[in-house]
Amino acid sequence: MTEATPEAILAAAQARTTAQPAEITALQSELADVSTRLKALQDTTARDRATAFVDGRSARAGSA
Repeated sequence: MTEATPEAILAAAQARTTAQPAEITALQSELADVSTRLKALQDTTARDRATAFVDGRSARAGSA
């Protein structure tokens, strides 16, 4: 099975009133990939915010 672009998957899904098994599998695969990337982005954002908070507190404590 070849990899389809997200645009091609969306176009195929919109062109049919009922999705075929291969299209459903492709959509599930794309959703899993997007979910993984979103989780990684959320983790990075949370870590960056926590680091900034701790660095800010440390800077204030050091200047007191």
